[in-house]
Amino acid sequence: AIFNTSFTTALAFLSCSVSKCMPMRTCGWYAAACIVTLYVLTLTYFPPVLLFWHRRLQSKQCCCPGFGQRELAVAPEGEKLDIKESQGLVEMFFETVYIPVMSKKVGSVRIYALGLFLIMLGVAVQGVIFASQLTPPRSEEVWFPGNHMLLSLQEFMADSFYTPAFENYAVITIFFGIAGLDRSGIDVYNPGAYIGKPIFDNGFDLTTSEAQAGLLSICSKVKDIKCEMEGCDNEGYDTFVMQTTERTTACFLEDFQQWLGGPLPVGSNFTTQLEEFRRTANKGDFYGDVIGNAVNYQQDIGFVGGELKYVAIHFRSVMKKRLPFSIGTAIRDHIRKWIDSERGALSVGLQSMKFHGNGQFQRYDMGEELINGLFSGIAIAMPISFVVLLCSTQNIVVAIYAVLSVGAIVLCVLGFCKSAMDWDLGVGEAIAGVIVIGYSVDYVVHLAHMYCEGTHFGHNTRDERAKFAIRNMGSTIFAGAITTVLAGATMFICWFYFFIKMALLICITIMYSFLFSLVFFMSVLWLAGPENNFGHIPMDRWYTVIDRWRSGEANSKTDDVDIMNTNHKDTNNSRAGKTDENLKAEDIDEGPRSINVPSGASYFN
Repeated sequence: AIFNTSFTTALAFLSCSVSKCMPMRTCGWYAAACIVTLYVLTLTYFPPVLLFWHRRLQSKQCCCPGFGQRELAVAPEGEKLDIKESQGLVEMFFETVYIPVMSKKVGSVRIYALGLFLIMLGVAVQGVIFASQLTPPRSEEVWFPGNHMLLSLQEFMADSFYTPAFENYAVITIFFGIAGLDRSGIDVYNPGAYIGKPIFDNGFDLTTSEAQAGLLSICSKVKDIKCEMEGCDNEGYDTFVMQTTERTTACFLEDFQQWLGGPLPVGSNFTTQLEEFRRTANKGDFYGDVIGNAVNYQQDIGFVGGELKYVAIHFRSVMKKRLPFSIGTAIRDHIRKWIDSERGALSVGLQSMKFHGNGQFQRYDMGEELINGLFSGIAIAMPISFVVLLCSTQNIVVAIYAVLSVGAIVLCVLGFCKSAMDWDLGVGEAIAGVIVIGYSVDYVVHLAHMYCEGTHFGHNTRDERAKFAIRNMGSTIFAGAITTVLAGATMFICWFYFFIKMALLICITIMYSFLFSLVFFMSVLWLAGPENNFGHIPMDRWYTVIDRWRSGEANSKTDDVDIMNTNHKDTNNSRAGKTDENLKAEDIDEGPRSINVPSGASYFN
């Protein structure tokens, strides 16, 4: 049971390793490593410590007991010790209340189990409904409580220091000449040490009149980009570019043409004069404060090794900074669609046109990856959990019941975020939601494994197996739930709002896991659990066949060996009238035997 729960929980956390986001991936690795370490220590460290305590420290009253070994009580020969373990309150509850209620029949129907099943089924349905209503954040995510000193500092800075209104709106940059970024060698745990190497577009060429006309057309067309979405603060006009009395678009090629006072040169003369413009031009001659801070000719006109490798243009948008996730991603996708539509009309030398939001869009990309990582982790963890459940229970019916219970737990926790807390599926929920995958498996696995284990103890009916599972695992599940909730509740005292969310999600996950394992899952087993060998998959036989095949015994002739009794005949008649208790050694001994092995056989090699 310990192996099953540890294995499924570790794999559930490891499913987060598919995420491209380093925090999500590392969180999964760390949690899985903790679970594996705990499993190893449980098997290697805890048993000897428990034995040492029992043999040398238990029942000693002194605060600093000696380490002498306690005396062991030895029962006299021939006497049987009748020792009954005292039941605790939890065991008494399961024995006197839970089991009688769940196994109570009215006619041929276990009426209480059926009622509890229907109640939990309704809970699962509402969880599905509210989970489907989860959306990306509709407002800016809150990381600190309202009385936190950091928020007070931000309010003080906003009230005490003047900031131009246009600084609250994002600057969008469109660039050409960079095909991609070589990320090999980047240390994800120290990304500032090396940020990668740009891959320049070998086809980029701005020395032709066609390419220059194409770039000038982009500089003109950005002024006419339409935006009527929620995130565009453009009351009175409908463009995505901010409209003010100053210039809000920065196009170096227009500035270069104005600086020349004539047409743009082509060929090598273009790069020579552009490099001179880059070195001597003053941006203050072309721009005011609205877009001037974003202009830097040394960076916007990229000469590398004497060759023009890339260029960039900018414009001040009507998109406010730090928009909510859903609104910001919609604007990002709107700009991406516009870029893709304009790229096709450009010359070959400008096909590498791309854009970025100077740090605004990267937050949305990260949030999108975190959310995708959460759902991909759940999609991977559920089939893995089913396979593990199938291997541990060796019963397809129980495995299906168990994985449906786990799915209901996950959906109910996500539904709780919407129904009770009115949360959105944001970055904090996505990271904290990783724990839902791991903790939702444990208790169901315990009960499913023990239900099927009851067969080995002579329990064949569903009622006997269900009682066996509860008597052996009920108190364990209760103790595990209490300790996990208490451990998670310690994070409620944190100031960082993310940890408060995590604490709440841990507690809610454990609550739903506890309810769905002991109420929903056990109700299903009491009502329609498999009996005898129904649904059983004889994996042990498969293992035997595989072992025999690997050892070469599959082709052995087992019917060519005869075992013959040479001296003792009619053994059954000699035992007639004797019970097993009255048998003597001479009755059991059947005398020497001989084994006839066919010639050529190699059974004893």
